[in-house]
Amino acid sequence: MSFWEQIRQEVRERTTTGDVSTELFDTIMNTGVSSVAVIQPTFYLGRFFILCCDFMDFVEKFLAGSSEADGVLRNILYIRETASTMGRCIRNVAEPMDGLMNFLDPIYEKSYMCHEFEDCMCEDENCSHDHEEDDDDEDLDDEFMAECTAMSGEIKEKLIESGVTERVSSELAQRLAQTYSCCVTYVRELRTLHKAEPAQDISVIMVSLIDLQYIMDTKLRRLLLEDVFMEESPAFSTGLMPWISHSVEELVRKVDAK
Repeated sequence: MSFWEQIRQEVRERTTTGDVSTELFDTIMNTGVSSVAVIQPTFYLGRFFILCCDFMDFVEKFLAGSSEADGVLRNILYIRETASTMGRCIRNVAEPMDGLMNFLDPIYEKSYMCHEFEDCMCEDENCSHDHEEDDDDEDLDDEFMAECTAMSGEIKEKLIESGVTERVSSELAQRLAQTYSCCVTYVRELRTLHKAEPAQDISVIMVSLIDLQYIMDTKLRRLLLEDVFMEESPAFSTGLMPWISHSVEELVRKVDAK
């Protein structure tokens, strides 16, 4: 097999942005929305899935690697570049996602009204259905709290061993673990969306898309993009990147001292 063919086979076998985006496109298109409204958001959702996997992979490499300052510095810099790319993707997806939701809203409302009408007809005819009770929605903020806290402790310990100060280690570890937790939740929600049957599960699709918007545009925006947030009162959020910079400065001094 030539190198060209080998590369082509590897590309076909691994999960890429193209794999995720086209599967999402097929799922959402089957709701009846215009294809033009689907292409951009599904591209960025697929791209962000790959970036989440990259971020988690680099964090795992950091945890499994040496505590020597030069090795930790390398992994932190890889994490920084991935986080920076994730931040740009969050900015790019915001407007296309809003547009997609605007197109899906009337489709969802029409489907909801049809189901309401069917339920009314069913009650009038005294027909009996076994209605499953909806499970309480899981709180996306609390779902992986225990795992997030444990990972934060592991990261902090590794940073301190490499020579990063207590304060910087604590702040950076907390934000790295929170970002990792958001990535896990994002992947879970995207897989839920993949499994939905558009003809029957338009509500599942809408809920998953809303959750994905919340994860990206609220939770991860605060962690990956420094900005002033205005929900109740102006507040400036120091996210992941400033604390990466502090740790890099300390690690570079440690490496240079050697």
